Amino acid sequence: MADVIYMKPSQKNSHQIQLTTTNIGDIHQSKVTFSPGVTILTGQNATNRTSFPQAITAALGSDQATLKGDAEEGSVELTIVPRVIIPSLGSVTILYM
Repeated sequence: MADVIYMKPSQKNSHQIQLTTTNIGDIHQSKVTFSPGVTILTGQNATNRTSFPQAITAALGSDQATLKGDAEEGSVELTIVPRVIIPSLGSVTILYM
């Protein structure tokens, strides 16, 4: 799989984003958590650099993502979790159920 490199900004309030992918492009199954900031996707040939953005666009509503060749169905889940800095407590993750 391709490497994901994070560059953190100097933000006090931010969101953590998690992408869970099954059978999209050549990805069998993956779970990636993005930290706030710039994300750079790098990797050798045939490391799913194209499949990964397809999964992101599918999570945002596109119907252009392709299924893995041997799969009958696939799924993508995009979870956004806000993180808030409270001076007396530090970083707090707020989970919505």
